This record gives sequence, C-alpha cells and structure tokens, in this order.
Amino acid sequence: MPVQYGEHCAWLKGICSVEEAEQIYEWLMRNPAGVVDLGEAEHLHAAVFQVLLALKAKVKGRPQDPFLARYINPLFKDDGEGI
Repeated sequence: MPVQYGEHCAWLKGICSVEEAEQIYEWLMRNPAGVVDLGEAEHLHAAVFQVLLALKAKVKGRPQDPFLARYINPLFKDDGEGI
C-alpha cells in the first residue's frame, strides 16, 4: 500500500499514483494539522504533488527520488523536524 494513514501523519511509500491523490486530499481535509512523511516515497504522481501543494501540506522526510528531494521537497513547509 503506497500510503499509510495515522491520526497525525500519513506515510507515502514507494510509487504513489493518481489513485492516491483523492485519498490524500480527503485525509488532509480531515487532518489539516497532519504531516505527510515523504521519507519512503520513490515517485509521486503529479496529482499527488498538486494536492500536497494546494493544501499547503506540512511534510517531513527526504524522498528517495533525487528529483523530488532536490526540486519538489523544498516547496513544502518544514514541520519543524527538518526535511
């Protein structure tokens, strides 16, 4: 499963496809203070990225994908634990 949800954190793991975008959106709407952990993300579909950016998600963890880590991750808020 590419996304695991907890009460305060959602962990994106492996390849997150377009199918996960709506679920992530709904989780963030229910948990506006929730943090999204990208530490085990290998790939994010553009729709997932757009949801995270549009909802100004707090993220932590450095994605495994070098492109995400270098260019995408810096666009998100740091949750205080470092990215």
